[in-house]
Amino acid sequence: PTTIVGRLCTPKDVFARDVPAALVPGDVVAFAMAGAYAWNISHYDFLMHQRPEFHYVT
Repeated sequence: PTTIVGRLCTPKDVFARDVPAALVPGDVVAFAMAGAYAWNISHYDFLMHQRPEFHYVT
């Protein structure tokens, strides 16, 4: 099983636990209908992380 996490070093930056997928570091994973990393609640500038990019899919 795989645990999918974000880039922050906090215990709550976890998207999914025990995912039955053969993923390796660097794989791209997409979540439909997810918005947890919206600009207004993101931790931009936290520990010198880059500001988030905006991607719009229509």
